[in-house]
Amino acid sequence: MTKIFATLLFLACLSTSIFAQDKPLIKLNVTINGKPFTIYDGDSIQYQNTNIVIKTSNYLTFNFEGLRFDYPSYLSFETTKNEGVSSYTLDGNDLVLSYHIFDAAIDFDMFVGELVKQFGKKNCKVVERKIRLGSQELTGKRINVELIGAKLTYDIYPITMSDSKTHFISFQDSKNVDGSDSDDLKETMEIIQKTIEYTK
Repeated sequence: MTKIFATLLFLACLSTSIFAQDKPLIKLNVTINGKPFTIYDGDSIQYQNTNIVIKTSNYLTFNFEGLRFDYPSYLSFETTKNEGVSSYTLDGNDLVLSYHIFDAAIDFDMFVGELVKQFGKKNCKVVERKIRLGSQELTGKRINVELIGAKLTYDIYPITMSDSKTHFISFQDSKNVDGSDSDDLKETMEIIQKTIEYTK
C-alpha cells in the first residue's frame, strides 16, 4: 500500500497544467420528428418555419464512484486504476481536482503526511479546513505550499459514502500573485456547488 501511496501522490501533487488548445469541431446528429440533421456545434437548422440552434454545453458531467457534478468543459479528464485504488483527475491551467477511492480503510492524517513529504515538509504549512459541498459538510486539511516563490494550496477532504471504501476529494490550486484563488478554482467550485450529488 505504501508503494501505491507514493506513486499516486507523486502523480497527484506534481501534475503539470494543461493549457487550452484548439479542438476539432464537434459534429452533432439531430433527429426531429424522424427527420435527421447533421450540423456542427453552434449551427442552426430550419424545421417547420422554426429556427433551432444547437450548441453543446459549457459543462460536462462527472459521474463516478458515488459522486456526480458538473464541471467546466475546458478541464481535461483522466482516470487511473491500480489494484485497490482508483483516481479521477480534472486538470486546468491552475486547478487540479482529484477524486481518490481506496478499497481499504486509509488513515486520513497519514495520507496528508504523504502529500507533505512529496511537496517537501519545509515548503508546507498544514491547517484544518471545512467546506460545505452540497449536502455534506466536509472537514479536511489545507496544505499551503510555497515553491520557488510560487504559492499553491492543496485542499483535501474525506467524503462519507455508504460503501466500505475510503473516498478523498482534493483541490490543488495555483494562486494568483496576490494570493487569491485562481479563476479555474472559482468557476469550478461555483458550478460544483450548484450541481453536486452523492449517489452512494
